[in-house]
Amino acid sequence: MTRPRQMYAHCIDMVQGNKMMGNLTYSAKLSANVTIDPVFQGRVVHLNSDNEWEMGCTGWQMAGWLNASSDDPDVEQTSDDDDRQIIPVGVMTAIMATGAWELSTTEFDSAQTYVANEPLRAVASNSNATTGGRMTNQGVTSKASAAPQNATAVCGIVSGGVKLNSHRQNALHFWPVFCEGASGL
Repeated sequence: MTRPRQMYAHCIDMVQGNKMMGNLTYSAKLSANVTIDPVFQGRVVHLNSDNEWEMGCTGWQMAGWLNASSDDPDVEQTSDDDDRQIIPVGVMTAIMATGAWELSTTEFDSAQTYVANEPLRAVASNSNATTGGRMTNQGVTSKASAAPQNATAVCGIVSGGVKLNSHRQNALHFWPVFCEGASGL
């Protein structure tokens, strides 16, 4: 029998800002293109052309951080009026990158060192559970570089670096931002 994961092993937390997170969230189903299973809370997603979540962000894709893991029993439940049962429908909510808050996530490349004001990206991969939707400071290229056509979409700026969150897990503290990159980067 496999041991269940700890409740807060994978999470996103609001460190500072408007606690009314519902003001800047969006809900959608996870795309069938995503083969990562499970997709953990705190991972970065974007909407595809079918209005479904896919992993990471590139180009003009707006980043969001999932509020729940794909295998959580309470992933956006609704009530069935006929027999009063709670039925999970697979809808997942994400905190969007346009919010005025500081966030922390456990879903980052822990092999890296992070310093204040460093740009962050989220790898766009629907099949790689190690990198897909995880934040990293690796591979970020700016529009100010000699080749702006290679600019990476940036979804965060490091604020406090890596430290223990309220659940005693290492978490990357950052401010969400929206800086578009070249298509596919």
